[in-house]
Amino acid sequence: MPEPARATSQLQRQSDRQFGARLGCGFDHQGAAKQAHAFLRTYFGLEGSEPNANIGFLRDDDGFVLTLTSPKVGGETEVRYPATFHVGFIQPSEVHVDRINQRLKADGFDVPPPSRQHGSWTFYFQAPGGFTVEVLG
Repeated sequence: MPEPARATSQLQRQSDRQFGARLGCGFDHQGAAKQAHAFLRTYFGLEGSEPNANIGFLRDDDGFVLTLTSPKVGGETEVRYPATFHVGFIQPSEVHVDRINQRLKADGFDVPPPSRQHGSWTFYFQAPGGFTVEVLG
């Protein structure tokens, strides 16, 4: 099995350590956070203990932290992401982008083929939990 994709580039990791990068995602239904948690651990190498019904945390070994929460934690009833919200996973090369794309397809995810966009070899897709993921290199 190929190594999971790294969540951050070297430059981004250096910046994250300096500024303590944190990102939060909310989910509309119970179980969505657990699905997203398992997905991100499997395909992008993030680590963390099992989330409970309301919150879960994932991290990489360079200080990046992703918090997965139920909207009820903040007193909300639904998740509202901005139209362009996404989580990006920068890869060291186009070959890595292609491998991740092929693995996701083989595992049954609906992912478009990578294409040249904004100067990168990239693709976007909906991850379990309903948020958009970009894989680029």
